[in-house]
Amino acid sequence: MESSPLVAFPSTPSARECKQGTMGKLTKITHRLAIAAALLATGGLLAEGYANQAGKSLCHTSACAIVTKFVRLGEPLLLSLGAGMFLLLAAFIFFAGRYAKQPMVRFLPILTLIGAAAFDGALLGFQFITLRQHCQLCISVAIALGLVTLLYSASLRNWTILLSVLTAWTAGFLANAILIMPDTTEAHSGMIFYERPAAKEFAHPPVATLIFSLECPHCTMVLEAMAKQNLHNITWRFAITDTSFTSYEKLGLFYAEQKTTTNPFQLLIESKKSQQAKLTDNKLLKKFPELTRQARSFLANNGLNAVPVLVFKEPNDKITIIPGSPEIIEFLGSIKP
Repeated sequence: MESSPLVAFPSTPSARECKQGTMGKLTKITHRLAIAAALLATGGLLAEGYANQAGKSLCHTSACAIVTKFVRLGEPLLLSLGAGMFLLLAAFIFFAGRYAKQPMVRFLPILTLIGAAAFDGALLGFQFITLRQHCQLCISVAIALGLVTLLYSASLRNWTILLSVLTAWTAGFLANAILIMPDTTEAHSGMIFYERPAAKEFAHPPVATLIFSLECPHCTMVLEAMAKQNLHNITWRFAITDTSFTSYEKLGLFYAEQKTTTNPFQLLIESKKSQQAKLTDNKLLKKFPELTRQARSFLANNGLNAVPVLVFKEPNDKITIIPGSPEIIEFLGSIKP
């Protein structure tokens, strides 16, 4: 009697094989997510570049405007370079998955991530440590870069990549902590919109630069105290941090009468309270935003984020920066006419 043929049942996969199959699916998912994150970051930077061309921005903080003032390349080119980097990174990650057996192809995304991390770390380090500003757009780019790094490391199951990129970013960030930046306490002329020289009998008068806002009640307190003193033994300079068109109109009224006034502090107070101010001089309208950017950059460069601020330069070139209305009023009260 012939024996019946044995039926071969499929063997049950081992736990290790199940794990490898699951990891294979996870690897594909994280690999695709890394590409998607890089492309999303590319789109975000291109959208910001488009908004920038229209005079707008996705970043609504003054920190963004201040930071871009210190970029040699200019904001449009910096945004283009960032978008190009993320697009290139997406392409490198894609081809690294297609040609996994080519070591150099797999290494290209890692090189790009490390270089981008060092650059981004240095940029944010300069903002946080030197300028003491927090640009939302720049922070978003850093988060996107970190997310792409995390996903790509997970797709290769190689956490050394994440550690290497994090080390490069940290090194770039901390490099700014050991650098001594040039002296920025000198109130440069690029932010001054008005100057009243001291009386002729004072050969070497001190120079006082008041940085203020017409929308700041504490600044008004300082102006009122200065209007009462109206010191003529000091060369006075004014700088503003206003960004509203209403403030520019009121400053236009001040400009119209500043040559005939003997008390510019009182004129500023009256211009602020005026409801009839209209700015018809287009040259002034274009001038005020740049003056505002210069003044805000000066404040940020000296770790200040509020007005009023008085920069007092003595005849011996000693410079004292005094923030706050009570401190400024007290300081000016100690100066003899």
